[in-house]
Amino acid sequence: KTAPTDEMQKNLLQDLSALGIQKVLQRQLNTENEKWKEQLVQYQRNKIEQCNKLRLISYDKTNPEHEAILMKLWSAVFPDQELKKRVCDQWKEMGFQGQDPATDFRGMGLLGLYNLLYIAENHPVIFRRIVKEQSSRDDNDYPVAVTGISITQLLHSIFWNEKNPQDDPVYHILFDHDNAFEEMYCIIFQLLDRTWDEMNAAYMDFPNVLNAVKEKVSVVLKTSDTLASFQSGCNKGTPVEAFLKLGREAEESQVEIIIPKFDVDQRWHDEISEFIRIEVQNTVEEQRKQALKDGAVFKELNKKGKNQNPAYYQMEVTNDEKEIQWERIPDLTATVETLNNSIPLDDLAVVLTGQNNPLLAKLKKADEDILNNGFSLQLRDGTSFDLIAQTRDDFVNWTDGIRLLLGLPMETYESERAIDVLVSSGICVRLMNLEGIQIPEEPLEVPPPPNNFNFFLRDNKEIEVQNQPRAQ
Repeated sequence: KTAPTDEMQKNLLQDLSALGIQKVLQRQLNTENEKWKEQLVQYQRNKIEQCNKLRLISYDKTNPEHEAILMKLWSAVFPDQELKKRVCDQWKEMGFQGQDPATDFRGMGLLGLYNLLYIAENHPVIFRRIVKEQSSRDDNDYPVAVTGISITQLLHSIFWNEKNPQDDPVYHILFDHDNAFEEMYCIIFQLLDRTWDEMNAAYMDFPNVLNAVKEKVSVVLKTSDTLASFQSGCNKGTPVEAFLKLGREAEESQVEIIIPKFDVDQRWHDEISEFIRIEVQNTVEEQRKQALKDGAVFKELNKKGKNQNPAYYQMEVTNDEKEIQWERIPDLTATVETLNNSIPLDDLAVVLTGQNNPLLAKLKKADEDILNNGFSLQLRDGTSFDLIAQTRDDFVNWTDGIRLLLGLPMETYESERAIDVLVSSGICVRLMNLEGIQIPEEPLEVPPPPNNFNFFLRDNKEIEVQNQPRAQ
């Protein structure tokens, strides 16, 4: 006798499916007959083996059959868009990493490609929506095709038992449909897409999202005998809840995760840094504008740089950010409730500081306070308010705040430094979250100080003597 070839086994399974063997076996799922149980396990094993054999076949771009399947995938996803050439940037629109998708199938072989083609052909509306939505997201998109390959790997890890296949349980769900494995793949793809949105995920969250989905699938699979119940279970609650219950174990899952194979340390750092920077900059800008509305008191900058008998101004920006209201006051402490004068923001031309300020540039003997905190609000009619801020914070808030209202970028070192520090802190917090490190909501309690600070160092010989064993 000769052993059946892979092709023979594949054809046999197809013939049995055509004869309705799936329904026959489904009626025997709860049987106590040992022979029937053996047949169920064997049939299930053969189905899973067919998937594994596809996984072991590497994609070969010199193989016309492999290339034809890849072209079918393109046509299924983009039926109205012509592929300009075999190797091009258009593949990135589908979520492949580079110009040649062949390099992305290394982990799962042809199985990864077949599953992508299955969802594209059998659930075209769903898959095209996912691809379209991800391609239009600038800040928190995920690579759809590469993610699909990761989902294939996730499913394969659940069902494939290479060491002890005889110990496989009977998965009732695999007898619910001729293509149960592929249908589960499609359900999980939608689950991952929803999870990505719920977690507001970015590139660096990819392992967390995939582990959350894996835990959710593992929990639901235990109580799902049919695809309908599996889909219903996946739609209930959120994968994030299951992931949080799993805790640290989920992050240390032994399942290898296929993620985009670019320079993780640099590319992911740059991506998340840019994402956080946008949020942080918006926050800092709002703080500067709010400081304008809170108001401040300034000393007049004397044209000769002298501080004899200066004038003082109380100033604030209106809530609608259209005017600067001001009033002269007798001294720095004499604030008033009502400011009767105003400068329309439209009349303001520029904020002049440092060497860009002609008044400061001419001062030869100006003290450090004037040089550091002096600035001018130059009006379009040529007049100006020449001011000295009481503190460096007031100087930063007002010079950068007015620039923002004029549609100009912030320029002070303090603003740039604040943004850099907050971005760095944001990245650290995100990385700590990925590592499962819990950040306490309340500040840690500071221990009481010691009785004194009299530090001393004992002689080494004294220490050696004390550590010697005592005589009995």
